[in-house]
Amino acid sequence: MNFGKANIAVNRLPNVCVSIIVADLQADKTNLLLQALAEAINSNVDNNEVVRKTLQSLGDTNENQKPSCSRDRKDLS
Repeated sequence: MNFGKANIAVNRLPNVCVSIIVADLQADKTNLLLQALAEAINSNVDNNEVVRKTLQSLGDTNENQKPSCSRDRKDLS
């Protein structure tokens, strides 16, 4: 999830990668992720439209494909 598709709701792409944060490789960026999620929640976006755009963007991806921001631990040292 690159950024988890919250960028569709807030019309910007924060400098975080959810898969790396969840893997505890960039815990310092957790607050940036939470701020973007809060912005998406409070922006009164049309949830159905966000879901539609997210599903549409995922339609062209291969489920076996690694996220574009995934890295090995050694790359983050």
